[in-house]
Amino acid sequence: MRINLNTPDYRSLVLGVETVVPLKDGSFVTAVNFDNAASTPPLVSVMQKMNEFGPWYSSVHRGTGYKSQLCSDLYEKARQVVAEYVNADLKYSAVIFVNNTTEAINKLSYRLQAEIGKGVVLSTQMEHHSNDLPWRDKYLLDYITAADSA
Repeated sequence: MRINLNTPDYRSLVLGVETVVPLKDGSFVTAVNFDNAASTPPLVSVMQKMNEFGPWYSSVHRGTGYKSQLCSDLYEKARQVVAEYVNADLKYSAVIFVNNTTEAINKLSYRLQAEIGKGVVLSTQMEHHSNDLPWRDKYLLDYITAADSA
């Protein structure tokens, strides 16, 4: 494998990758995050922006105060940016923000069931549990084999 010496240090872009944690024997090691599906560490730049915006944060579509109106306006602008990115016309489509991928998959499975009924979903044995359960009771699941490309 060839290493490109001009490649930036990607580890420095992620918050907490150098965090040292204690072990039961009293020694310390650099933590390894094996749970990216549930809690991926944020990028340093994202956390910086969140901290900058923190004093302005307020409820979206819940108040008439300045901060609530500011957040509501930014929220709607974000919806427009996402729609433009995926080339969606908001007259006919919706951009829905959810808490995480698991919630999105659950909402999608219910919405598709309402639209098309009991269809067939192709999946693999490799899927995370959160991407397997939402389909099981609403669809016919067909588990396909992930072939080795070598």
